[in-house]
Amino acid sequence: MKKRHRKLVKTVVALLLCTVLGLMTGCSKNVQTGNIESNKNSVKEQTGDTQEMQQTSDAAKLRRLAPEGETITLKAWRPTHTTIGTRIESWEDALFEKWLEKQTGIHIEWLTPVGGTEADNLAVIISSGEYPDLFFDAGLVYSTGAYGLLKEGVVIDIAKYLDKLPNYSAQLNKSDLRKKESYSDDGNMAAFYRFNKTDKPDTTWYGILMRKDCLDKVGIEVPKTYDQWYSVLTAFKNQLGIEKPYLLNSTGFPKLDMFTGGLGFGYMNYGGNTQPFYQVDGKIHYAPLEDGFKKYLQMMNRWYSEGLIDQDFLSLSSMNAEMTSYSDPQTGSMVAPLSMGDVIKQLNTDENAEYVAVPNPVVTEGDKLHIGASGSPVSAGIQVSSKCTNLDLALQWCDLFYSEDVIDTSNFGPDDTYYTKAADGTYHFNDQVFSNPDGFAALDMIYSIADYPCIVENDRTIGDDKLIEEGKMYDEQNDNSYVISSALTLTDEETETYNSIMSNIIDYVEEMQVKYIMGIESFNNYDTFVQKIKDMNIDGAMAAYQAALERYNAR
Repeated sequence: MKKRHRKLVKTVVALLLCTVLGLMTGCSKNVQTGNIESNKNSVKEQTGDTQEMQQTSDAAKLRRLAPEGETITLKAWRPTHTTIGTRIESWEDALFEKWLEKQTGIHIEWLTPVGGTEADNLAVIISSGEYPDLFFDAGLVYSTGAYGLLKEGVVIDIAKYLDKLPNYSAQLNKSDLRKKESYSDDGNMAAFYRFNKTDKPDTTWYGILMRKDCLDKVGIEVPKTYDQWYSVLTAFKNQLGIEKPYLLNSTGFPKLDMFTGGLGFGYMNYGGNTQPFYQVDGKIHYAPLEDGFKKYLQMMNRWYSEGLIDQDFLSLSSMNAEMTSYSDPQTGSMVAPLSMGDVIKQLNTDENAEYVAVPNPVVTEGDKLHIGASGSPVSAGIQVSSKCTNLDLALQWCDLFYSEDVIDTSNFGPDDTYYTKAADGTYHFNDQVFSNPDGFAALDMIYSIADYPCIVENDRTIGDDKLIEEGKMYDEQNDNSYVISSALTLTDEETETYNSIMSNIIDYVEEMQVKYIMGIESFNNYDTFVQKIKDMNIDGAMAAYQAALERYNAR
């Protein structure tokens, strides 16, 4: 039983890690910063002239890149995943990686930091000046994102080599959306971008889970409005003695704006960090200046004072703390990955526990949301180092990820033990993945089989029709019209302005929002709170983003 419990705990941690690192396509919310300057040393000087790159008619096909009988090694940095150390020992053990090496003769020596140390590890590598040949998903953990790495000369501008990249260029040019999200305002490209095959985001995979068995006991239907939520949570507390009717994390705001979108503002991203701004009809807004922000804090203050929120919510500042509280029999509802429902049920010591996904709350039933759980069908993927030891080879290798010969294999792996092919030609992972007899989490299975598609099959990681239907419920509620694209680019001057202003504002607001929720600060002083934000020159930071947004919209 203990062994089974440990395995379930690992499953929960895996899902939480995916949330934080954005392992699903499009989770990155980093804004691109700065105009890109030319590297001091040209790539030609470092690695040789790329003009001799193969451009034959079969350049787009999967082929051997190393001389027959030889293996060439490239070094690549990549964040870890819970499949490392559980189902496989290194990324090179993934079935797709083995297959690709056999096909191309290119061996990848992976540099994989310990989970949770990715940002620090990457910073050390960059400060050392000794870069690997390739970076995978570095923009997800680097403070200024993928374009920050380009600006600092750590990686090269892929746009300069598009005429040598037939597969990538063909995929890039398939839609205006792909081009708009991949180029900066100045026409630079920080990475080989990953594209969802349909150019649409995946089905929402984050949601609000509530104890269905508790709803049944109090005889109340699934809540849809904030007032209905208040009635449900009150019944959970008063009729059932639930100590934590609603689980709130340490920031006082749930991830992905899933509980605040109904009040008309955006504030919290995938990693649980405050978003700088959102936009309405092309105009930048900052949530703490909006009426909905105050209404949210007043509502949370009331719920907290009446014991409807975990009284120790400030302690929920880590994955382990959240994981423990999710499955606590005294927790009635939470914002969490939808796929965790069955896992939480098994971890819960209350054998009667059942969970159901409930809609994002709104003020009036039927209200449309404009911001919430959302991703992008385009995200920065592989970046090529400015100190790449074999630029010609690295570019050709990356280009193969966009080849028709590689796309399906990178999504589902080379072994048909793990997938089925439907009559319409589409592939789907089977029960060997989603109900693995050895008890491995589905994501651990997937990343050990088919670990890095660059043309991503939508919803490939969702094996439960119930989860897809639950996700569609959120997608139907939300049109995402308030979202600011992660491809928005700040100039150097705008970046300096933003950083000099917002670092102090963010610290101040995050301190005050918790005080308002807990009743430490009186709402009689709320106008003073807003005025102080204005006095700290929030208008200057908003103006910088407004200029960047207008340039993005004009692309």
